[in-house]
Amino acid sequence: ATRVHMAMLRLRENSAVPGNLTSDIEKRATISATAARTGLEILHEHLQPSAAGKDILQELVVYWDAATSRPA
Repeated sequence: ATRVHMAMLRLRENSAVPGNLTSDIEKRATISATAARTGLEILHEHLQPSAAGKDILQELVVYWDAATSRPA
């Protein structure tokens, strides 16, 4: 879900993408963001990750912290 969110943001910033798709792109980005954040919460509550898993989860936390702080 995080990768889909990232892809939607890149599409939104791509001048080659027709403007009439902006609304759909925003909707998909929002849906993906909600799914990713929910999934991350569930993982934090129930997962006992390996060292590599902890690194991955931390990178997701960093990404979503940054996504929350930047303008839509």
